[in-house]
Amino acid sequence: MLTGADGSPAQPPPPIPMPQGSSSGATAFLPVVNVRAPGVRIGAWPALVGLGFVAAVILQWVLGVQRDLPVGRILLVSLLAGLVGLVGAKVYYLQTHRAEKKRTLTAGMSVQGFVMAAVSVLVLAGWVAGIAVGAMLDVTAPGLLLGMTIGRLGCFFGGCCVGLPTASRWGIWSSDRGSAYAGSRCSCSSPPWRAPSPL
Repeated sequence: MLTGADGSPAQPPPPIPMPQGSSSGATAFLPVVNVRAPGVRIGAWPALVGLGFVAAVILQWVLGVQRDLPVGRILLVSLLAGLVGLVGAKVYYLQTHRAEKKRTLTAGMSVQGFVMAAVSVLVLAGWVAGIAVGAMLDVTAPGLLLGMTIGRLGCFFGGCCVGLPTASRWGIWSSDRGSAYAGSRCSCSSPPWRAPSPL
């Protein structure tokens, strides 16, 4: 215990003031920021599109068994159609996005191109394989729609498919992998812009 000259307890010295500063925002490692933009979940697109394809083939198989169709041949035709559909999705995207300066391998894909190419292959390969094309399309359509539904969630979580900015209460926040305000945004968070709203 410290004591003063007169024997009374001494007061501790006043604290030394520490430097102060303030900041706002977050810091991050730039290579990660360039890949992981706001709202983007890395790997969501391939995972959910792949899951959608698997779910579609399983549903197609279940419906094919119920209708006594040759599910083995239908599975082979569907796998071929899926592979050709991926090429069709890439070609369709490149044809509809000519103004974008992207490399062929890193450019996106389009579900419209997938559906056109895959259904064409289903019809032609099914006919060649001796499968009743109408019955095969009947068991394929529900699976295709289920697969597209699951895959579309991958597009949303991957940040690749966004709409226009909106101030609507029904808008949701997403990303175009470039800026936080480029996609739709929920109106509950005071956006810095006011877009015309249909609602």
